[in-house]
Amino acid sequence: MDKDVPVWLSRGRALKQYPWMDGDVSADVCVIGGGVTGTLCALRLIREGKSVVLLTRSPIGHGATSLLMPCSLCDCGQNLRALSRRVGRENAVHLLQLTRQAADELEQLCSELPTGAGFSLRDCVVYADSDTDADQLRREYGEYRRAGFDCTSMDRGAFGSAFAFPAAGALVMHGGAVELDPCMLAQLAAAQASDMGAIIFENTKAERISAESGGRVSVFTSTHRRVSAGRVVIAAGSSCAELLGGISAGRTRYIAASRPVRAFHGWPGRCVLRSTGQPNVLCSTSPDDRVFISCEASAAADSRDRLRGALHIPAAHSRRFGELEAAAKYLFPETGVMRRESGWTLRTLRTADGLPVAGTVQGQPGCLFAFSGGEGGVLLSVLISRLVSDELCGRQPTELGMFSPHRRRLAG
Repeated sequence: MDKDVPVWLSRGRALKQYPWMDGDVSADVCVIGGGVTGTLCALRLIREGKSVVLLTRSPIGHGATSLLMPCSLCDCGQNLRALSRRVGRENAVHLLQLTRQAADELEQLCSELPTGAGFSLRDCVVYADSDTDADQLRREYGEYRRAGFDCTSMDRGAFGSAFAFPAAGALVMHGGAVELDPCMLAQLAAAQASDMGAIIFENTKAERISAESGGRVSVFTSTHRRVSAGRVVIAAGSSCAELLGGISAGRTRYIAASRPVRAFHGWPGRCVLRSTGQPNVLCSTSPDDRVFISCEASAAADSRDRLRGALHIPAAHSRRFGELEAAAKYLFPETGVMRRESGWTLRTLRTADGLPVAGTVQGQPGCLFAFSGGEGGVLLSVLISRLVSDELCGRQPTELGMFSPHRRRLAG
């Protein structure tokens, strides 16, 4: 296998293939984006009886979705206290409640799809290496308990009894993460939407959007064709970033995946592990029994890597992936973790406040933005696709105000 190719793209032939657009079409809704958010929007809307056209510049699931970890965190990789400082405690708690609901929705959705995309509900264990960080986790535990979340605090001794590596303490969020194959989820959602009548065009880029007379919207494509739609859902992260202010690139995350592992000794419940300090390690398993481990590069490392790319100097990727491989063996020595089979980098798009985006803007009539981004991954896609479906079906979800493109904190 090519080590620079994400595991999700190593299976060869896609579940289903779709043509590029070679004729004008009309629909109730045009969805732009073939990742998890876009395909879930298409599936929900076709189930609601809407006629749907989906456009994607690459094959289904081959964009940012193909670079995701197999785990999605209900806390979106942000602790409650830090998130509260950015968006307010009420909004922070509400977001965590919504992502927990999204996990339940995702479980139900996957049960209705062939193979289920490998869905499993996992505990999320946030561990601290230092006593100072452990004290902060204990305070965080109190915040979560007061907000009504199911969690447990672990001291050094309890952690040492459960895991093969030491930590000063940990916070266990019960059911705080989901595990699945994100690329397969996008393909399964697209296939079911297609079977129900959605028209899907791959390798077809939406290049221009303009208003028609009568309140409809035209989407002009790279194949010199046009989609006429009542509403347009912009669910491609790059397109949202181009058209909205406040969405920018976050730090680079290095991700390594092992070959399939026979057993996961010393890994209680195959939980998702997240460290509190730098280099912000995230570790999980996958539905096909691999070990995934990632870390976020520092701002200085990001700058050096961008400079290397500009000057065509080889980046120190091999060293970084070697460090991840060594870290996996340190964390779980009893799993028999083998050499990494694949490794890649992900530079996520995110908003200044870390929240997703859903809603309309004045400069794009007839368009509804659906941006997930950040560490919430698939769970935020589930949430945003539900809000989009509710809005387009006249149910007017109250959460749209919280995620509005016009919110004050979106611009930083």
